[in-house]
Amino acid sequence: MRKPDTTLARSSKANGDIAGAIEEFQKAIELKPDFEDAHYNLGIALRAQGKAEAGKKELEELTRCTNFGRICGIEEADPRRSGSVQAAKVG
Repeated sequence: MRKPDTTLARSSKANGDIAGAIEEFQKAIELKPDFEDAHYNLGIALRAQGKAEAGKKELEELTRCTNFGRICGIEEADPRRSGSVQAAKVG
C-alpha cells in the first residue's frame, strides 16, 4: 500500500500548478483520511483557486482529525475513534 505523501503536491503548488496540487492532496487524503497536513494544504490550495467555500470546508475538516483537534485545543478527540469530535472548548 502506498504511503500518503504531500511532496509532489507541495512542489506542484510552489510551481503554480494549483490544480495539480489539489489533485495530489486529495490522493493523500484518500490514502489517509485523517492526514492533517493534506487537509490543511488542500484547503489553502482550494482558496487560492477561488473556491473559498470548498477551502473553508476542507479547513473545517481539520477539527475532525484526531491530532489536530487535540493539539490546538479545538476539541477533545476520542482516542478510540479517529476523527471523533466530542466537545468544543470555548474561551
